[in-house]
Amino acid sequence: MNRVAALIVLAMIAIAACSATSPRLSSPATARVTVRQVWVGRHRRYIEGALPVVELYASNGTLIDRAEDTNYVAEKVLLTSTVLPDAIEVRSYVLPCDANCGRLDDPNDACSATIDVVAGQAVEVRVERSAGLPCVIRV
Repeated sequence: MNRVAALIVLAMIAIAACSATSPRLSSPATARVTVRQVWVGRHRRYIEGALPVVELYASNGTLIDRAEDTNYVAEKVLLTSTVLPDAIEVRSYVLPCDANCGRLDDPNDACSATIDVVAGQAVEVRVERSAGLPCVIRV
C-alpha cells in the first residue's frame, strides 16, 4: 500500500508541475557571419609580407570579433562569428610588414561595408584585396 500511495503522490506532483506556468528565459536568435579573404589581381601581395585584418562591429560601435591572417595565404576563411541580428559593419585593412613582420606599417588598403544581418541567416562575406589598392567587400 505504501508503494501505491507513493506513486499517487508522485503523479500528483508531476501533474501540478506540468500545469504550473513559469516564465521561460529565451535567448535571442542569432546569425552567422563568415568572412573569406581572397588576393586578386596581378600584384596580389606585398613583397615583404603583410598582416591582413578583418573586424566586425555592432551598430553601436562595439567590436564583435577580429581576425588576422598570420599565414598570408591566397584564399581562406578568416572569420566565422555568431552574431545577434543587427546592422553589422565589416572593416578590413592590411598592416604591411616593414622589412619583416616583426615591425608593421600603419593600416593600408582599407575597406568597409555594413550588412543587415537577420536572425537565422548565414551571411557569406568576401574581402577581395590586391596590394596597394583598397580592398572590396562583396556579400
